[in-house]
Amino acid sequence: MKIKSLVAMMGLAGAASSAAWAEGVTTQQTPETTNNSFYQSTIKELNQVTDEGDKTDLGLDWTKYLSVSGAFYTDAKAGDQTYDTQGENTNRLSVTNAHVTIQATPNTWSQFTLVTNYSDASNSYGANPDDAITSVGTSNNADASDNSVYIDQAYVTFGDEIRYPVFAQVGRQYLPFGQYDVNPVVRSLSQVLTETNATDAQIGFVTPEGLYGSSYVFQNPVSSDGDADETKPYNGGAVLGFKKSNEEMVFDTGVGYMNNMSGVDAIANYINQDLESTGYGSGVAALAPYASFQTGPFGVNVDYVTALSYFDKEVLPYQTTSDNGAKPSAVDSQVSYAFNVKDMDQVLFIGYQVSNQASALNLPKKRYDVGYNIYPLKNVLVGLEVTRDTNYSAGDGNIGNTADGEEYYTYNARVGVQF
Repeated sequence: MKIKSLVAMMGLAGAASSAAWAEGVTTQQTPETTNNSFYQSTIKELNQVTDEGDKTDLGLDWTKYLSVSGAFYTDAKAGDQTYDTQGENTNRLSVTNAHVTIQATPNTWSQFTLVTNYSDASNSYGANPDDAITSVGTSNNADASDNSVYIDQAYVTFGDEIRYPVFAQVGRQYLPFGQYDVNPVVRSLSQVLTETNATDAQIGFVTPEGLYGSSYVFQNPVSSDGDADETKPYNGGAVLGFKKSNEEMVFDTGVGYMNNMSGVDAIANYINQDLESTGYGSGVAALAPYASFQTGPFGVNVDYVTALSYFDKEVLPYQTTSDNGAKPSAVDSQVSYAFNVKDMDQVLFIGYQVSNQASALNLPKKRYDVGYNIYPLKNVLVGLEVTRDTNYSAGDGNIGNTADGEEYYTYNARVGVQF
């Protein structure tokens, strides 16, 4: 009896804010995306071994339970941007990401996923979680020039969705706090405030009716009082969602929760790099609700994230005249239209994004983006994304490195190949 992975069974293919691979659009030639959470992580459906005896031997055909896939993205950039905005690749030409994913399913109760990446994108893009870069990525102290190749994810999933809807995971992966594409052309404002790559232990469930959820625990990358020798405390969170999919429509909605928002990559790195001796002060919880809907060629995505209280002023500032620190939030909205001309899948999308109290993290106040992707060959993408950003003004808490109320355009082109 062949069985399918948790992802394949549910067909859960999340909705990302930046349509680098036309998220939410399923067409014959459109490559799949690599997303951030357990029910999105599989690139290809795995053909697992039969469960007779739940064991393997040296005579078994390894292709029955081993899958190798990957993708290669080369990006070019132009525009009048005068500083490094977090989440954007400022290099004129770069291999933004080249990754190989290995998935092994030695028996019906376990699956191993390993993702190895190469990137020479600028530090502000934040592709490498091992880079020690201001306001981007995680807080590991490593020289970005020494980490062009790195392990992005390595985790094991235990569970058999045919028998039980419950599973467990342990290892390094993108936590299910918010929904986003791991390798977009430009990271959206909500993605910067939710993206978290960490080693965690996670338990969850995925039901045939469409209900899914999980809870997780990981070591916070920021200490509580700034003592570098202190064992950093635990952090954790949960996600609960519902997805309904049929031939006429796909609907996915849910909400993520994180107990301490200082665990988010961008915020953790800001605290560790810019305010090394401070620590995270008072813990700040956060919510990240999301929703996506697709019917026929039309798709709509909305992603939101907000802190539930204020950071300490010395930890994450906002307005110098306020006694409180920042209470960062962001919302992304996007509509897309997919069509086919001369057997080539094509996608148009347009979006609007707004952040609040996030100037210290080098995020713009608002962004308009429009893009066009075409798939001239199977698993080949050629795309263009244009963004117009408006920075925070001095009267709106501009205390970061942003220019006062500056508006600028960026033009991003991508060529990608998936195998």
